[in-house]
Amino acid sequence: MSEEYDSVVADLLGDGPTEVVNNPNEGVYDNVEFVGAELLRNQAGTFAAKLQFDLGENRQHIERLNLPEADSHPVGKNIALRWYHTIGIVPRGNKTTPLVGGNDDEARAKRAEQIVAALNSKQGRKVSFSLKEDNNGFLRASPRVVKE
Repeated sequence: MSEEYDSVVADLLGDGPTEVVNNPNEGVYDNVEFVGAELLRNQAGTFAAKLQFDLGENRQHIERLNLPEADSHPVGKNIALRWYHTIGIVPRGNKTTPLVGGNDDEARAKRAEQIVAALNSKQGRKVSFSLKEDNNGFLRASPRVVKE
């Protein structure tokens, strides 16, 4: 079906002009204001934080950060730790990341609320990150280390 579809599309488009279109919002952003975080619940019952940033010129970026638990993949823990360093709730150089945990759902929710409260204590902090489009067309932020 895919080959047939590609053939039909090629026939319809012919040899007309084409252009590669890049997302104009991709790039490096320095001195971005961290606006705050909101606690979210994932479908699997885990927790995430909706991180909000003010890019200036009436532009904002929202990044969803899964809050890691003890059984989370190390890559997910590392991503969270990089954001915690960038926002300032864990000092740079410290490899200990806050985790959501507890014996029951209520304790896990309380710990997730504590992490989001810690993030919100840093509202107004200036951060740096780069935005790059992922394979699904969404802009994803990657924290940048800026020497102070």
